[in-house]
Amino acid sequence: MKVPPFRSAPAKLEHNFTTQAGAHVLAGMIREAWAKVGHDVRVDVVPLQTGNQHSSWTVRMPTLLNGLPR
Repeated sequence: MKVPPFRSAPAKLEHNFTTQAGAHVLAGMIREAWAKVGHDVRVDVVPLQTGNQHSSWTVRMPTLLNGLPR
């Protein structure tokens, strides 16, 4: 299986990835990284609910298993 050459790097603080807009940016970055090596992965942006309001957002990748495409 071909996997992208992910490398750790300092976080770019251009976006707050916990906001809804930031989570969508992060989802796009993840999809783009996998698309570069030929995988179409699903990345969902979902709210983390605390109380009666959404205070943070996150991404979920149901088509990945242990970090790799199924």
